[in-house]
Amino acid sequence: ASLYPVRYRGTFDSSDPLLNRIWHHAAYTLRLCMREVFVDGIKRDRLPWVGDLYLAGLANACVFLDGGIMRRTLLALYGAEPERVDFNGIIDYSFFWILALHDYALHFGDLAFLRQMRPRLERLLRALEAKRGAEGLIPTVSDRWVFIDWAEVDKAGCNAALEFLSIQALDAAARMFGWLGDAAAARAWHALARARRRAARARF
Repeated sequence: ASLYPVRYRGTFDSSDPLLNRIWHHAAYTLRLCMREVFVDGIKRDRLPWVGDLYLAGLANACVFLDGGIMRRTLLALYGAEPERVDFNGIIDYSFFWILALHDYALHFGDLAFLRQMRPRLERLLRALEAKRGAEGLIPTVSDRWVFIDWAEVDKAGCNAALEFLSIQALDAAARMFGWLGDAAAARAWHALARARRRAARARF
């Protein structure tokens, strides 16, 4: 297999040989899924997906600490029209993109890239907030793909998992504005997150 040129910087070793094998296989699999961007499943579609970026980004921060692939994947997945098209066509992934950007800034401390991404982040936040209904919740409709695949529930109307994911993204956005030194924006997004959390708790 061709391998992405990266150095293992994190290690794992325990008294359990099975756990050690699991860790090493997982790290190697992650490396196989690293190209110019993170791709999904080296034996599957090999395309960039925000869900994979979010999880791969967390593992990358612990194993390879490669900031370049994170930046390239975040940029590649942003798309041209977040107001009309959800990331990868999946609304949950629009929220996971915000969380992935937050985790990149958290693990790499790259405020220059975060400043570069700020206009995109603000545009995405406005687009996502515009989707909310009268209750202040993200509506799920028949023509919108709600991936949330860990729950076999009716995803029509509103979805609790999706709603609390959206609130987590708002909290993450507020922290990022704080890291950028914009206390007013951080307070405003934190206040909005609190309001959305109250609405979600009342609804669910």
